[in-house]
Amino acid sequence: MAVLEIPYSPHPKQAQVHSSPARFKVIAAGRRFGKTVLAVNELIKHAVSNPATKDKLTPRSWYVCDTYTHAEMIAWREIQRFLPPELIKRKLNKSLLIELKNGHLIELKGAEEPDRLRGVGLCFVVLDEFGFMRPEAWTDVIRPMLLDTQGGALFIGTPSADGSPHFHDLFKLGQGADSDYSSWLFYTRDNPHIPASEVDKAKKELSPDVFRREFEADFSVAHGLVYDNFRYSIHCIPDYTPSPNDVIVGSIDPGLRNPTAALLAAWTPENECILFKEYYQKEKLADDNAREIKKLVGHEKVAYWVIDRASLKRDPSSGFTVFNNYLEHLKPLVTAPNDKGSVLLGINEVKKLFHVDPRVNRPRIFISRSLTHFVWEIGRYTWYKYARHVERNEKEEPRKLNDHLMDCIRNMVLTKPWLRRRFPAFSHWNNQSGY
Repeated sequence: MAVLEIPYSPHPKQAQVHSSPARFKVIAAGRRFGKTVLAVNELIKHAVSNPATKDKLTPRSWYVCDTYTHAEMIAWREIQRFLPPELIKRKLNKSLLIELKNGHLIELKGAEEPDRLRGVGLCFVVLDEFGFMRPEAWTDVIRPMLLDTQGGALFIGTPSADGSPHFHDLFKLGQGADSDYSSWLFYTRDNPHIPASEVDKAKKELSPDVFRREFEADFSVAHGLVYDNFRYSIHCIPDYTPSPNDVIVGSIDPGLRNPTAALLAAWTPENECILFKEYYQKEKLADDNAREIKKLVGHEKVAYWVIDRASLKRDPSSGFTVFNNYLEHLKPLVTAPNDKGSVLLGINEVKKLFHVDPRVNRPRIFISRSLTHFVWEIGRYTWYKYARHVERNEKEEPRKLNDHLMDCIRNMVLTKPWLRRRFPAFSHWNNQSGY
């Protein structure tokens, strides 16, 4: 019998996972540890060792990513890199499906809409970036699909901005609470192929909390986040197209050396805010940014735009203001409130939108997943921590880092856009919010 050669030599930490007999394996690991390579080869091992037989249904294994795009761009390429061609019977690029000569099917899926994953039985499944998936993708959908086969699963990922509580719960099961589970915590520097100097450089450049989460897979660094009730699995939705009954509002945070940021939000008759477009651009003049933002709007009718009050400052040489530049292209345009305490007031009102109302089991704000800059910022927008003891009781302030789109949503909420339409639902929300 010919020896099958796979172009993969696991480093010591990866080998620990491969050698474990656990049915469910949970790996929290820093960026570039080698999670995807490990997972792909674990899946190939299960597919090769579970051939089809006459007395059972077609065996199949899935590689599930947080999005279908990630499955296609990352996992599909890696599987073809490591799976020997002589094992492949057929390959369907459009369906992301590979049938092996032993009859085993390998399929790649996205977890954006977990209910669409229901159906077949599975021998093995990888859930890549599990911390960014909805918890029910595992509990309600995929876990029952392993019952008749008594199949296994591999969970991999880096904790998301909210600490990924569902991912953390599974990780804790693997620390001894459940004999079916084993879990491992790996750092980026555990990968011997990553130069230590690069990790050290990142540690100097990044804030401590971001470094610990992204390079050390620390579940606890959600502490200190301004919007600590943001949950990717709850608040992030597929792309949204506004309806004619929505009130569209835009918000701009202008910058030059810092990025210029803008948000478009649809305020629905059901009393919900849906962020559906964003703009994020460095080193452009105000007039150029205004033109680009107007292009982004497209055919949408914007009820009004709100811009940071600092835009009213005049250029001493020209006498013009940034506000005037934007006003030529985006109308009507108003400035954001800038009263004493408006920053904290705005933050508190945005946090209320993220709160899940137990009566309807829904929050009041949703973010299209395509708003990658917004999602990136909200996971890194933290409270300022005083370096020294302060004698007086100082109010907390957010750090002026990762805040451009955060300023946009705060300034928008301070203008109370829900009052633009007198629906009973909006009146109820006004009373509930204390307006």
